[in-house]
Amino acid sequence: RSRSTSRSRSRCTSRSRSRCTSRRIKEGLKIDLIPIGKFGKTHGLSGEINLISYCDPQENIENFNEYYLEDGNCIDLIFKRIHKKNFLCLIGNIQNVDSVKNFINKEVFAKKDDFPILDHQEYYWYELIGLNVINGDNNIGKVTKLENHGASDLLFVESNTGEEIIPFENMYIKSIDLNQKQIIVDWEKYEY
Repeated sequence: RSRSTSRSRSRCTSRSRSRCTSRRIKEGLKIDLIPIGKFGKTHGLSGEINLISYCDPQENIENFNEYYLEDGNCIDLIFKRIHKKNFLCLIGNIQNVDSVKNFINKEVFAKKDDFPILDHQEYYWYELIGLNVINGDNNIGKVTKLENHGASDLLFVESNTGEEIIPFENMYIKSIDLNQKQIIVDWEKYEY
């Protein structure tokens, strides 16, 4: 995801509102898009749709210059208001519920280059995906995803024996080295 973390919380920030300067990313042009949110249910009949922000604080999703769909198409977003912890948005000039239904469950992306540089020991979630997780002398596996389930961020690691879930907290995460592509943990798997 597009969150960053300093081993506790996450954030993604950039600039101001979406105005697409190009309608679509040209084929062959290498631009990394990072997911920053996901469309939820529609709201009302006038084309509003819920946008669930992956950013922390969630309001930082409003700061990006351009927003994209996974296929590289740029979309104009108009942030109307917050409704039940999510944003209500209009997409471009869509003014009816039937047309906006096509966006339900689609992720919203921003250009990797639009993300600010983080402080030392802060990481965006997308930087941690694919890193090896080392516990003592053992390579547990690779990070497949990170999620937040309220109490803390969780690191999902695919191992030979299945999926390990490690809380992303200082007591378990000892160091992160992006150059070495590894996360050192102090983790004892508990059997319940």
